Amino acid sequence: MKVSAPAGFVCTSNGGLVKEDRSGSQWSFHWKMKMPIPAYLITLTAGKFSEIKDSWNKIPVNYLVEKGREAEGQRSFGKTPKMLELFSEKLGFPYPYEKYHQIAVSEFTFGGMENTTATTQTDATLHPAEMEPDFTSEDLVSHELAHQWFGDLVTCKSWSHGWLNESWATFMETVFKEKDMGEDETQYYRYEELQIYLSEDSSVYRRPIVTNVYSDPAEIWDRHLYQKGGLILNLLRAELGADTFWKGTKLYLEKHQGQAVETIDFQRALEEASQRPLDWFFDQWIFKAGHPELKIVLDWDSKNKMAKVRLEQTQKKDALTPIHLINSFVEFFFEGGKSKKISLLMDHSVKNLVVPFEKEPIAMRFDSENQILKTVQWELSEKMIGEQLKLSGDVVGKIWAMKTLTKKATIKGQELLNERLKSDPFWGVRKEAALMLGKITSQRAYNHLCEAIKSEKDSRVRSGLATALGCFKTNAAFEQLVLLTQESETTMVRAKAAEAIGKTRNSKAIDQLTKLLNVDSWRDLVQAHAFKGMGHIGDEKVVPILIEGSQYGA
Repeated sequence: MKVSAPAGFVCTSNGGLVKEDRSGSQWSFHWKMKMPIPAYLITLTAGKFSEIKDSWNKIPVNYLVEKGREAEGQRSFGKTPKMLELFSEKLGFPYPYEKYHQIAVSEFTFGGMENTTATTQTDATLHPAEMEPDFTSEDLVSHELAHQWFGDLVTCKSWSHGWLNESWATFMETVFKEKDMGEDETQYYRYEELQIYLSEDSSVYRRPIVTNVYSDPAEIWDRHLYQKGGLILNLLRAELGADTFWKGTKLYLEKHQGQAVETIDFQRALEEASQRPLDWFFDQWIFKAGHPELKIVLDWDSKNKMAKVRLEQTQKKDALTPIHLINSFVEFFFEGGKSKKISLLMDHSVKNLVVPFEKEPIAMRFDSENQILKTVQWELSEKMIGEQLKLSGDVVGKIWAMKTLTKKATIKGQELLNERLKSDPFWGVRKEAALMLGKITSQRAYNHLCEAIKSEKDSRVRSGLATALGCFKTNAAFEQLVLLTQESETTMVRAKAAEAIGKTRNSKAIDQLTKLLNVDSWRDLVQAHAFKGMGHIGDEKVVPILIEGSQYGA
């Protein structure tokens, strides 16, 4: 790619820089790729960018941003060398190109586009320090970087197999998160990804990961391709073991670099590495649809001293949705801190497990490493769930247990939720406890939420508290939310409180939200959520305000 542009315009394209001339009224640039690339990944960006120069293994790693936003660029993209190091190590295939640049451009259609060696990023990802930890660029940055292997080095032969690009990039987000932030953060992130997929599956449609049923390829760039596919790759790693999984992935990349591939190419590489047939896995997870919907019941036979566990897959079985083969474990816990883990292979709709013990278990977990893509309905006593919630780790298991408490909404259950809200060491569990108390909408639940607002410091949990308060249609909840929109709160808390104000449908809500439209905030976040709040009110009085706010230039 040879480019000339007016002086001051920095140009970037694929490959290494062969020659440049930044003198005179016209600047010129010559970029050249050593390796062939898919045509859809050819790029050219030009703008009056400021260049932040970094490197990894002597490979240029630059970030191009609007002048004056250098600090935000470093904050957003600064972990890229760490990602390059980790991905090269895990994949056993070092980053294969001459450079890696990220260019933040305005009004970009997508979050990012993985153009080979020169990813185009939205400038909406550039953010001030005060937006963290409510907002981070790391998931976007790791996703687009992963595409340099999955989508660029090896790309899908047709969009039907697009998961080989997008599911892999989504999965690698969590691979970096594991390394950078630890297990609890990663598990909660996967849980949030699961909720996004489940929403599409339940309210929009259900489809296999690989399908040729679409009128336009854009239709399959959905939550099945990204979130569900990423979770399936995590499950596949667990099924094969990490060493074998990465060995097979390395083989896949080495054998097919510079080629277009289909799902069978990836499957065969894993089968060669593992010496295991994987038709069953790809059939139920990739070429069929749905997921296990589990109901788990535990009974204690005191006479014979046996724990009787019944697991049932309750999803409706049809041509699209199979009964899944599940390879996992259950773990029993006893007084004094002892535990016992039992392997479990489930290949029918019902699995009964009978285990003899000297004493009755006080708690039980299933798939505590959260590898299976599933929903869980626990049928346990509130006492046992309470003990389960006290155990360390397994943040996702705690959340599923809390969902069970929310459905019954007993006084004891609400107290158990409040206990998690007040004392759980992980912020994600505290946030989910707040959201579940909001769904109960009792006076007791409301009181617990208000007490938490007084002591909770984490802005992410405070955002959850604001959302939960929006479920209460009372003057008290409205007044509490107004307080959460004050300048003393973070931008995200103020934004979530603004939207929640609309959900209360209070008589003063329109006036309060109109005031918030004048609040200056990062990327107009508070104003945007104030408009969302007006939408929740559902009163025709807000229509002129919404129309005015939607005018071009707003």
